[in-house]
This record gives sequence, structure tokens and C-alpha cells, in this order.
Amino acid sequence: MSSDEHAMLELYVLDAVDEMERRRFDKHLRACSTCRQQRDSMREVLADLSRMVAMPAPPQLREASSRDGPIDAAARQYCAG
Repeated sequence: MSSDEHAMLELYVLDAVDEMERRRFDKHLRACSTCRQQRDSMREVLADLSRMVAMPAPPQLREASSRDGPIDAAARQYCAG
């Protein structure tokens, strides 16, 4: 895979390409198993990251934040929730 294709794959997975680029890269994906495997792997990583971001802070972190000093209002509201 060329560096241009790799860069396009990253943009493709992030949905940062226009419709023409998407169609052109879809065609490439039909012929390139390496890019399909990397696309699937990148999508798994993105899905894992999105789940991690959506997880609430563990109780120990909320307790430590409250005990160890002042925190800003947004963090205090998050920890209360």
C-alpha cells in the first residue's frame, strides 16, 4: 500500500472524504484485502475508543478528585453524576 493510499484509508475510516473520493476508495477496497483488513482494524480501534470515552469515571477517581483539592465546576458536576 502506498503512503497516499494509507492516508486515504485513515480519512476514509474517519469519514473525512467527499463522495467522489469515497466511491473511488470503495472501488480500491474491493480489490485490496490489505486495505480492507486495515480498515476493519481501524474501525475496531475507533469503536473501542468511543466506548472508553463514554465510560464514567471510576469511584476512586471521583473520591480522589474531591479529596485532593479544588476542581473546576465542570469536573465537579461530572463527578457528581
